[in-house]
Amino acid sequence: MPNWCSNALSVSSSNNDEQLHIESLFNGEFINRTDEITTKLRKILLAGIGGLLHPSKNIESSVFDAAVELHGGLATKIRRNDERSQAYSEFLNILVNGSIIPSDYEALDALYKRTGLDKLWWGDISKEKRDVIKAVWKHCSYDFSVRLNSDISTWWTKASLYKNTSEADVLDMRFLTSLPVNVMVNGFNGKILNCDRTYNWYTNNLGTKWPVFEIYQNHNGNYIFSTAWSPVLPITYLLPSFIGKSLNKDVDDLNVSCDLYFYESGCAFQGINDYTTELNCTHDEETDEYEEELLPEIAEAFGED
Repeated sequence: MPNWCSNALSVSSSNNDEQLHIESLFNGEFINRTDEITTKLRKILLAGIGGLLHPSKNIESSVFDAAVELHGGLATKIRRNDERSQAYSEFLNILVNGSIIPSDYEALDALYKRTGLDKLWWGDISKEKRDVIKAVWKHCSYDFSVRLNSDISTWWTKASLYKNTSEADVLDMRFLTSLPVNVMVNGFNGKILNCDRTYNWYTNNLGTKWPVFEIYQNHNGNYIFSTAWSPVLPITYLLPSFIGKSLNKDVDDLNVSCDLYFYESGCAFQGINDYTTELNCTHDEETDEYEEELLPEIAEAFGED
């Protein structure tokens, strides 16, 4: 398909525990709450900008100043001395310095509930504060809801729901690594915070601008999938690293073998990991068909005779 890269991932281990962890990434068994947790953190951010939450009296000035640099709407002279404000202060620290990894799902969800936002309905918010939040929503509605001009009241309610997005034959590369909270909250186009956007972060750290893709296991055992524009080269070290952390093992002590094979006819290259060579492509004008000549190693990886 034009502007897309075809990938064949070969990954396995002779160790039974490692192999089961590998399979859990592709069969839907692994719990993935990245989207849910990111949405809840975005809700806390909007609540802070809208004046629904205020920092605690003991918040570090360096953390608060760094948060205000990310978004001026977070500036406030009001300080509180209660559980909600303490949770919000912890959020600001996470916004500035924190990251999202699967082992943090429960803690971040608990932080969200401590702010009280899970029980605050949109209609219970004063009109003045709703108007402030809706003004910001105009700039981030697509990033936050994947819909332009979406209804924030509906989003506000759904943002409190538990959602595990894992399913068989879908791989989300985001849970293979540590995701910076400010970038994740900022969104794909990055119009709300003064920091990087996920488009750039995904491309630079994962190799593709869309990190979630459909995948299937070929008859030769390799996982076949397509990615936007380029191959996901980082997966060859991110996946073993994830397995190592899950099993509390050093990567060097794993038996995991991981290789990526890829080709893209539109940009005329093919390769094995970081090795690329020109892809020979011929066009038959009479039949208007294209024929690609793959390297033998590439053809074998994709299960082609």
